[in-house]
Amino acid sequence: QQLQERYLSWTAIDNGMLVFLLIVFAVVCGISGFAYLHSRKKTDFYHAIPVKRERLFTAVYLNGVLYTAVPYLISLLISSLMIQVKAGQIFPWGEVLKTYCIHMSFFLLMYTVVIAAALMTGNTIVNVLGTVMLLIGYFSSYYITFYQDGNRFVELLQKSSPAAWYIGAVSEPEKAGSMALWAVAVTVLLIALCVFLYKKRPSEAAGRAMAFRKSQP
Repeated sequence: QQLQERYLSWTAIDNGMLVFLLIVFAVVCGISGFAYLHSRKKTDFYHAIPVKRERLFTAVYLNGVLYTAVPYLISLLISSLMIQVKAGQIFPWGEVLKTYCIHMSFFLLMYTVVIAAALMTGNTIVNVLGTVMLLIGYFSSYYITFYQDGNRFVELLQKSSPAAWYIGAVSEPEKAGSMALWAVAVTVLLIALCVFLYKKRPSEAAGRAMAFRKSQP
């Protein structure tokens, strides 16, 4: 029973290490999957393939998701089966699968945001900087009278960053399910935006700081 309880705590929504790893995986998969857009030779090669951009985007997008989702699910199922055999009692499969879906919902949200940053930039370094949130640093250095109300800023921060939204769900596990549903809804909208940007993104944008002139300011 103790072994099962310890395992459930490892797979729970409030496991900080698991949250940290999924955030890292989302950033790495998002940047690496569309890194070819930041190289003119690779962009010319990929866009010369007789495949519609929508299908190419879908293939690359799903690759990044499956790299994390499939190994995570397989290892989770194998580990759960081993714990059930070892513990010799009823195992809460529904709880384990529910937390898996919640974690993956936030992973998809962060992964899609990183891809949006990759599509709007033409350089990998700018892509990384576009992914990182620097709100406090900019405000405090530019506005001399900047004042930070901790509670209000945390509330604003949670609604403006997918990573903060994820961490907010960790701090309030009872609300994690509804927050995950919102994450899925926002992810769907962001995927539509990414497909639109990918279709409009000029091939010659590779190497630029920003891919679109309207977003340069």
